[in-house]
Amino acid sequence: MNNKIIIAGGYGVALIIILTTVLYNGWLSKSRDKAEVRIGFLGVSSCYKDTCRTRTLSRAKKSTRKMASTGLYVGIATIIVLGMAIGTSILSIKKPDLNDKLKKARYSILGMTILYPIIGVAFAMFVNEDFRAKLDMGMNLYLSIIALGIAIGMLFVKIKDESAAGATPDLPPPPPPA
Repeated sequence: MNNKIIIAGGYGVALIIILTTVLYNGWLSKSRDKAEVRIGFLGVSSCYKDTCRTRTLSRAKKSTRKMASTGLYVGIATIIVLGMAIGTSILSIKKPDLNDKLKKARYSILGMTILYPIIGVAFAMFVNEDFRAKLDMGMNLYLSIIALGIAIGMLFVKIKDESAAGATPDLPPPPPPA
């Protein structure tokens, strides 16, 4: 199997994970008895018994709302960078001259996937201070760390230059006719 397909698949899994963490309110959570609260970049989801509702962070401090926006933008940027890396790795199967761009893109992906959980933790600190609550870190932090692990793992997948592999070896010229 071509290593570039493995890279595209790995980044595809990371993209789905990051997309889930951007859309799901799960950076912070707290549950007790029949009540549950989850907070994410897009708002607050709360459930009591069978009734659930979702609100925006409009009641939060300005600094918390800005951090939520920053997390949302970094998440979307990470998704875009991952999508571009998937496209580059698929295109580089047919065009080996894109190998250098794919090698460089892996480091920018690593940077984005490192930045994303850091922004998430900072957001959680702002929310805990703002609402004066002891909320627990939700599953989004752990999912974004898994995406980071995938990005680190993709650095170790070797990108081979197929342009030299398909060439025929140089043969000596045929002997002159006798």
